[in-house]
Amino acid sequence: MAANQAIFNAQINTQNPDAPSASAIAWSGDHIVAIGTDDQVREVCDGNTETVDAHGKAITPGIVDGHQHLFHGAEFAQGLDLDRVSNLSDLRAAIAAERKRIGPGKWLMGFALEYSAIGGPYHHSLLDDAAGDGPMFLYTLDVHTGMVNAEAMKIANLTGPMRVADNSVVVVDENDKPTGELLEMAAMQIVLKHAPVASKSDRMAWYAEAIRRQNAVGITEVHLMDGNLDTVDIMRELEEQANLKLRILLHHFVYPYTSIEEVEAMMQTHNLKGLRWQADGVKFMLDGVIDTGTAWLEHPDSQGAGTEPMWPELSLYHQRARQFHDA
Repeated sequence: MAANQAIFNAQINTQNPDAPSASAIAWSGDHIVAIGTDDQVREVCDGNTETVDAHGKAITPGIVDGHQHLFHGAEFAQGLDLDRVSNLSDLRAAIAAERKRIGPGKWLMGFALEYSAIGGPYHHSLLDDAAGDGPMFLYTLDVHTGMVNAEAMKIANLTGPMRVADNSVVVVDENDKPTGELLEMAAMQIVLKHAPVASKSDRMAWYAEAIRRQNAVGITEVHLMDGNLDTVDIMRELEEQANLKLRILLHHFVYPYTSIEEVEAMMQTHNLKGLRWQADGVKFMLDGVIDTGTAWLEHPDSQGAGTEPMWPELSLYHQRARQFHDA
């Protein structure tokens, strides 16, 4: 059967040491059927083959992203993009414009905020008036910190120091009043659990679009670092819908507070795979980031922070790692 598509007159890095370069490639569906010289590849083409003259352009294997948050990132991207917002004045203007766009009362979600844009320690009073009538939650660029306004704290009943399941931190001032800065996921979830969840159909459409955008810049495989038991079903469904246009190596995210029941269910997925995905990885996060003092350093940082891991009991970490290893 002739190839459906082919590219000629190209510079191709084949990654094959016995034939490292070629000038043409042909494929049908998901499978390459020929790679070699223009004449060799024409042998698998006919009048129905769609052909492209590359005019000497380079073709290389796809890019593998070794650490990505594909599905969570697709959800974040529905909010206000704060990438490249570099100062407090511009941040306030962007937030005010977003409130005007979405209207009063709704959750204003933002992402990719640089710590430096705040210009110093965060306090909700810096953004309360800009955020207007309604709750606000901003993810920092590294997704290790959330910054919220007074209305979001009110909804979450966040009025003072709170004990969380790991070494995440609800930052408070000298009077033990929350500043609105939430360090690491367990602290962020205190507020996030009150935010609305998009419909499954909307989320699946966002995931497919995120994959399309990654394909457009050459990414063909990702190591997904924030998986959970629901992620397996998401990958299956995307594949069934022919929307899984890249390979995914799933890593289940294990927190100190992940229950033993969840851990056992995760371990049962290590043999699950599809045409373009497999679920045999795991991720443990022992520490956070230097910017906020949640990193676990060999020596304290200049503020005396960075001395504790995210796992309060390292023996539990060792136990969980051994369980996954043995599975």
